[in-house]
Amino acid sequence: MAKRLATVAAVAAIVATSAMVVSGPASAAPSAGPVRVPLAGVFRLCDHSAKTYVPTVGNAQGVASVSTAGNTVIAQVTFGYAPPNTHYTVRLIQTPLPSTRDCGPGVAGVAVGALDTDQLGNGQATVQDTRRAGATGAWVFIDRAAEFSQIPAEHYTSDFIAPLGG
Repeated sequence: MAKRLATVAAVAAIVATSAMVVSGPASAAPSAGPVRVPLAGVFRLCDHSAKTYVPTVGNAQGVASVSTAGNTVIAQVTFGYAPPNTHYTVRLIQTPLPSTRDCGPGVAGVAVGALDTDQLGNGQATVQDTRRAGATGAWVFIDRAAEFSQIPAEHYTSDFIAPLGG
């Protein structure tokens, strides 16, 4: 009987402690993620639909970890097997956005950063933005400008839209 009372007391203490941890101070927006998203050589419009017949010359490989912290959306990009000492533009695009909308620098819901590869063709970048009202997901678009064209020489986009949660 005494052993059973000790067990019940221990369980009650654990439950009470758990309740105190769960009932901590409220947060305006909970954190979510990270969601690991592979990057592929697919050109996408602002609504994340694939645009056909847009070639890319690169063989780089990458992954983006998309997460939130409060009202901030964060993408941490790891890139490899790219040309050495090369500059890329990284865009973090929050969804939903219509396909007809411009998703370039300065547009609400689009954050822009830079990724420069080292002498081995590896690079990392972190891009973050304030979460746009109504945003339900986010994805990453990486590109390298072409010398004589408006179409990027290389482009890589998220395979899927990472849900932002909350």
